[in-house]
Amino acid sequence: MLRKPAARSSTVDYRPFPDMIDDPDGAESPPALAAATAAAAADDFSAAAVALASIDNWPDFHFVVWELASCGEELPLWIQHWREAEPEGAIVRTLTGAAQVHRAWAIRGSGAPESLPDDRSERFRRALKDADATLRGLLSEHPANASAWATLITVALGLDVSTDELNDLFARSHRRYPLFGSTCRAFHQVLCAKWRGSSEQAMEFARWVSAHLPDGDPGHSIVASSLAETIAFEADGVDVARARVELRNVYDRTRLADPAWQANWRGLAARNDLAIAAYRLDDKDLARQMLHHIGVNRRRVVGNWEYLTGEGPGAYLKVGRAVGVW
Repeated sequence: MLRKPAARSSTVDYRPFPDMIDDPDGAESPPALAAATAAAAADDFSAAAVALASIDNWPDFHFVVWELASCGEELPLWIQHWREAEPEGAIVRTLTGAAQVHRAWAIRGSGAPESLPDDRSERFRRALKDADATLRGLLSEHPANASAWATLITVALGLDVSTDELNDLFARSHRRYPLFGSTCRAFHQVLCAKWRGSSEQAMEFARWVSAHLPDGDPGHSIVASSLAETIAFEADGVDVARARVELRNVYDRTRLADPAWQANWRGLAARNDLAIAAYRLDDKDLARQMLHHIGVNRRRVVGNWEYLTGEGPGAYLKVGRAVGVW
């Protein structure tokens, strides 16, 4: 049987096991993140540029860019200052595009589209169009920028571009950087039933991605994410016994039990995916394993726990209590 959401409660008995990871210093984050964050806080975009330029792979680069770009309804001043100083710089344009996306979603908020006031809806679309222009201009000059492609697919989804164009964006990105995790996750959202696709389409894509990844890659967890999306949207269509077997197979293929992953940030999103799916499929043992590693630092809780678990506000703590972690 599927795990049903627990009864709503205004309080959570939060007593974590003493061996749960806290990671207060961000030890699992790419080293450049701390340096770039400190530079941003000091409005020192030159130092931030050095930190970002030191990253030698796209997964780490995209992670750091997305963290640095987090903002509210206004772009951070330090990014504005950097863009003014280097209007054609590839790194700052990548960062600007990501920040414009963060800004757009801060403007939009979490309500249903039809509940948005007209003025806010227009500001949301205008911010996304700014991001679209920034990223397309960047990619016309630097087509191998995997981070920009991943962000552009998120923008296109928000702008309701045609399915054919979204397919084309993914195909062009895939040719440049095959199976880039952030691009695959963004495109998977396009295919989910809650947007414009179906659970079958999303699952077919997730399984295709997993089939082309080597064992030991946390990207296999896209299948767990797809299982959770399916349950959240149409629980009656899930064969629970088969789904549990598939989830365990996905976990085995990620090899997240290997100690080498214990201090690697790239395993965090996968653990969150697996924990959510395990909870909904009532696999308490796997959910407990994942939560023990995710731990108690809020920065380590990623993904839409409220929606995907069906638990609403405080979902992470409620799940932990339900599976016996605290």
